[in-house]
Amino acid sequence: MLWKELMIPVLRSKGVYGHVDGFDPCPSPMDSTFEQWHQIDCQVLSWIQSTIAFEVLQMIIQPGRSLTVKQAWDAIQESHQDQLVAQSMLYRQEFMALKKEPEQSMISYLQRAKTTSDRLFGIGESVSDRDLVLHTLARLDSAYTVSKRTIPQRVPFPSFNQLRSLLLIEEATVLRESGQAMAAAPFSSPQVLLSSTSSQQQRDFNYSPRPPNRNNNCGRNNFWGRGGGRYSGARFNGQQQMNCGGGRFHNQQNYHPRPDYSSPRPLTSHGY
Repeated sequence: MLWKELMIPVLRSKGVYGHVDGFDPCPSPMDSTFEQWHQIDCQVLSWIQSTIAFEVLQMIIQPGRSLTVKQAWDAIQESHQDQLVAQSMLYRQEFMALKKEPEQSMISYLQRAKTTSDRLFGIGESVSDRDLVLHTLARLDSAYTVSKRTIPQRVPFPSFNQLRSLLLIEEATVLRESGQAMAAAPFSSPQVLLSSTSSQQQRDFNYSPRPPNRNNNCGRNNFWGRGGGRYSGARFNGQQQMNCGGGRFHNQQNYHPRPDYSSPRPLTSHGY
């Protein structure tokens, strides 16, 4: 377990690891070194108790009984062994499920791979550095296809620390290329093309050409008009004739064409 790997160097540096492995056993109470040994043992025991989880501490403490460092250490080892089977299955599944998601940063992915490997090592199922490199490469997303193919062919085979540097450099390249692609996307993206097409269609819809002026008479509605004769010839003989006078409605360019009604309005008493 990781706690053990961190604790052993501390105990060795203080010269008290013999209290843990039994190399420095408890002397007889009649021995002159008993008090000194007991003081050191109590101090080391306090280090252990202050660094383990509260659940583990409850398992090793026995009311009314004082423990030595070795007794506490052995109790921790036993409680840890009971959890190894379940932890081994859990950590193995976590290691096999390792996968880099497209939105995940490379540093986060590599940290997860290393943490999972360390957990397996802590329960006695270590993963070799080569296997860790190969598995980390295999679980990369599609943006790193080139690295997945070329890095395993390097001679000598890279360590995990070297792999970390290579992948971080590759990540910077991928991000730069994706940024350039995104910068060019607005000019050819479907959204922009759709917007342009919709705008053109809207302009075409709003534009409707004016109907041609099919009434060449200068009077009002083919009847009496200023400057024109009364009743155009089209009303009587079915032919469209031009009856232009000199009235103010003679200049057709100054006015919009009026609709051509299918049948003329009946004359009123006023003549129009």
